[in-house]
Amino acid sequence: MEQLCGILRIGEREFERFFDFKRYILQQAQKEQAIYDSGFEFKEKKQGKRLLLYSFFQKKCFRKS
Repeated sequence: MEQLCGILRIGEREFERFFDFKRYILQQAQKEQAIYDSGFEFKEKKQGKRLLLYSFFQKKCFRKS
């Protein structure tokens, strides 16, 4: 999480709950990327209620010529 916050240039404590981070950052970024025919998906790996990691996958977009 520290690395991701550093890449996105947000404070680690700016979003106290992962739900808020997911809602306001990740899902919003997905919506914005979809406008430009690109995007990503992510999956959460949890142990009980505890979030262990996010896995990110870039969508492949094929344009017809």
